[in-house]
Amino acid sequence: MDVSENNLRRRKKALVQEASGERLNADERAELARLRRENKDLRMEKEILKMYGLARLRKVKVLMASSAFAPMYSACEMSFSTGCA
Repeated sequence: MDVSENNLRRRKKALVQEASGERLNADERAELARLRRENKDLRMEKEILKMYGLARLRKVKVLMASSAFAPMYSACEMSFSTGCA
């Protein structure tokens, strides 16, 4: 077998580090990459949903401020939890 002593030392060091938890093995690196992608996707989804919610809230405020809802809007001040109908 044509393996240099230096390569053997590096491989042994890598195995010791993986066994002690200082270094991630290939499966752990793959899982970490997958989790990072998933985290990025979830953060993006959260921002999209947040923007969608803000857009809907603006639309509700515009409807509430329109002439048909103006008396209710001024009386309730957009407080849906007070029971104003």
